[in-house]
Amino acid sequence: MWLVLSAQEDPGVDALAERLRQRGLDPLIHASPEDIGLARWSYRTGGTVESSEVLLPNGINVASSCLRGVLNRLYAVPASALAQVERADRGYATEELLALYTSWLYGLACPVINRPTATGLCGPWPDRSWWVARALSAGLPVAAWRWQGVAVDTGQDSEGPDTETLLLLDGQVVEGRAPVDLLPACTRLAERSKTRLLGLTFLVTPTAGWQFFDATPMPDLSSSGNALADAVASALTRT
Repeated sequence: MWLVLSAQEDPGVDALAERLRQRGLDPLIHASPEDIGLARWSYRTGGTVESSEVLLPNGINVASSCLRGVLNRLYAVPASALAQVERADRGYATEELLALYTSWLYGLACPVINRPTATGLCGPWPDRSWWVARALSAGLPVAAWRWQGVAVDTGQDSEGPDTETLLLLDGQVVEGRAPVDLLPACTRLAERSKTRLLGLTFLVTPTAGWQFFDATPMPDLSSSGNALADAVASALTRT
């Protein structure tokens, strides 16, 4: 069993899940955060041993012993998990559920894209300055920007720059085209962020060329196609 975990309104993920099924990842369960929030949980951990069963509202039991791979796009505790909690206790309940989801996803023995970090359930969610600093360290040219409001001013083209997005999986560009000389730095940034699926946004102008703007562990997948499906299928079936 494979699991794709994403919001219902997450563009492109339904199509990606279907492409994964066509590539032999079957049964593949596409569960929403609402499903996770309404699920019945059995979770045991101790030492190096972890086991879990997540009974979804539709009756499907997602047991850790049966999971062979997970694509994780869970980014927050779903409201459905807090529906029965008194308002005064919701802050505490949110932190407890965040700890549960983090421990569950981090501790699964199967391949997981993307595991939780200290700053996000599906990878790092720092402010943009964190990404800018690491992009510079990785050797990427970075667009000029102002701290407050994160306003971008390249000072190059009055009509404004175009934007280009790259999707990287395990450090390799699988969607989008970039100048060859930028690819090693893109790989270094992905590796240093410890984010398996990463989206990089660049500003592109005729005079300044490609300049890094931002990154996210939750890239828009609405324009993704077979190349990403092939890469994700390979990553989730790798032993």
